[in-house]
Amino acid sequence: MKRKAERVLGIIGIVMMTIGTLLLALTTVGLSSPGVQEDIESMFQNPQDPELQLTGEDLAVVNEFITHISDNGLFMALVLFFTVVLGIIATVFVRKMPVLSGVMWLLAAIISLITIWYFIFIPAILFIIAGIMALVRRTPVEQEQQIN
Repeated sequence: MKRKAERVLGIIGIVMMTIGTLLLALTTVGLSSPGVQEDIESMFQNPQDPELQLTGEDLAVVNEFITHISDNGLFMALVLFFTVVLGIIATVFVRKMPVLSGVMWLLAAIISLITIWYFIFIPAILFIIAGIMALVRRTPVEQEQQIN
């Protein structure tokens, strides 16, 4: 069985997750530089547009998010890179071992959703669909015709 649908979903998920992983890594590196956090704070405290001005709790939430990403971003990017590798292996071996590929796609989706669900939602859903399709679809058994 060709399993074209699973492969296409896997490839799209791999591309999207790779882009997300690279963006997360670049954002982490950018936020880790010393002057960037102060620039972001000053941008929200004295914005060009008065509607963007944050005070009190809103500014604390932004600071907490920036600190979280700068502290944990490289670890999250490394975990997401692992899920990309799982997705690649699952996509390559889907014809030979569809059950194992399905389990690998589901594992990659679960790991990525646990790691950073708000950033990698769509690729994880694609991996879940491909994994379920690989597990549910049966390979047709070719019956040999007996010559009497």
